[in-house]
Amino acid sequence: MRNLAILAAAAAIVAGTSAQAANFTVDSLPYSNTVIYTGPVHLSLDNYTFTLTGTEDITSSITSNGISGASETLYEQGSNSRGKTTWTEVAGGLFSTSFSKDLSAGTYKLVAGSAGLGKGSYTANISAVPIPAALPLFGSALVGLVAANRRRRRKAEKAA
Repeated sequence: MRNLAILAAAAAIVAGTSAQAANFTVDSLPYSNTVIYTGPVHLSLDNYTFTLTGTEDITSSITSNGISGASETLYEQGSNSRGKTTWTEVAGGLFSTSFSKDLSAGTYKLVAGSAGLGKGSYTANISAVPIPAALPLFGSALVGLVAANRRRRRKAEKAA
């Protein structure tokens, strides 16, 4: 009788477990997605795959609402000597909830998720850090100052 009760309790826990794994393709940045957990126990590792055509400074964060253990890890796609696809960790990690990383062109996978008890949700956010509008103006001003300084030195050398 006791073994039957233990077996029934284990079956109830497994039946109430909300385990999911989803694959999301990120078409453009910024990107945001919310995953909602409804079960008493949840385990989710969701994959967000995106491709960059040029160098980008990427920021990412994961926020949780009513759950614990949310984290994210960023992987870069590569291949080994036999041509098999490999994924190398480049940012984040276990218990990481945000990161900022300068990435070159390539394919990346953000693995985000949570494991724990209770109902709740997490939101994964991925965005490119914009270059401030003043940055090109600042660069052209520096070039102008260097040119003016060079001209002043040449004039002083000729006078001497």
